[in-house]
Amino acid sequence: MESLGPLPAVSVSGVVSKLIKNKIRAFKEAKRAKRAAGGPQQQQLQQQLQQQRKLWVQLYEDLQDDGIRCDVCANSDTAADDAIVLCDGCDVAVHQSCYSIPQVPEGEWFCEFCKTQKAAKVHFKQLQLILQKPHKTLQQKQAEAAAVLQQAESNNIDVPCLPRACVLCPRRSGALIRTTEGLWSHVSCGLWVPECWVLGCREVCGVSFINSFRFSICCCLCGVKQGAKLCCSHPKCAAAFHPVCALFAGFGLNLTDQINIQRKNNDVTFHAFCLRHRLCSHTRAAPTETPLEFRVDSPDFSSPLYQGAMLMRRNRDIALHVAQLQREDSLWASRLSAYLLREMDDNIRCLRILWGHLEGPPRGPPKGVPRGAGAPWL
Repeated sequence: MESLGPLPAVSVSGVVSKLIKNKIRAFKEAKRAKRAAGGPQQQQLQQQLQQQRKLWVQLYEDLQDDGIRCDVCANSDTAADDAIVLCDGCDVAVHQSCYSIPQVPEGEWFCEFCKTQKAAKVHFKQLQLILQKPHKTLQQKQAEAAAVLQQAESNNIDVPCLPRACVLCPRRSGALIRTTEGLWSHVSCGLWVPECWVLGCREVCGVSFINSFRFSICCCLCGVKQGAKLCCSHPKCAAAFHPVCALFAGFGLNLTDQINIQRKNNDVTFHAFCLRHRLCSHTRAAPTETPLEFRVDSPDFSSPLYQGAMLMRRNRDIALHVAQLQREDSLWASRLSAYLLREMDDNIRCLRILWGHLEGPPRGPPKGVPRGAGAPWL
């Protein structure tokens, strides 16, 4: 067996030289990779860019929204057993659970008011036909008309039908249901007015118990005295507003969050808040699914990009609300539209400031844009 002796000097020198070259090459590659990564700052910048890219994708998807929202809860989310149904008479949209619809109808579906209005027209036509019968005596016509009216009354149908109006607010359109007094009211109005309550999404009770001062003060948004107004639940705030005006203006009237708070605090009252104090509705119990605009500890909340995205979402909502108000064609709708359009103009001005801050070099927070607990225009 051949014994292993020491390597020749030339071979040892070659091996050492090769090892040194490999070490130098590995060091240069590591240095090049570190330079490409840019260190912790570069990695942080890449993470921010990924978050911003994700934010813009979500914003693009949100802006493609068709604008269909439930008239009761003002949400557009749906589920397999809780779809949004549109009335074939007035195009109002409601969730199945919000309007007590057990199953999605295969054919036409009408809201309570349109259904009553349609039945009232049928009974009214019957009365006209009775009056046009020449061979009937006056007593016979009166007897037949009384039978038709009695049948309509037993089915809770007004002949002729009452005009489309809510007893609690100036808005005519929307999801209406009966009150115990035989009038009409929005489901949302019955839920938010403290003295009222809703029975099975079919009847608003307690209208006669509403404090008279709610009808004597003016709404701070539309300036109209008609209807019952809510007061901000903040103890030191005197703001008063219609429920529908507050919903359109983006006040703290989110039914989903209020229900979550009720379940946690055993509270049975919905608390309305004005624009300044709307975050108060989330300070007691903010669930994990709470939107980012109500999470003041969100690291991205103070960024100009995030604030700009929220302003664009808000302007999208304003455009949808103004389109609904234009179909109302009333003094209340005109005044509330003017308020919303002024807000949109302010949002566009803020967007210009934010966009200029994004285009320029980083130099601290943009002037005119508050940081911290929410911007007043969001």
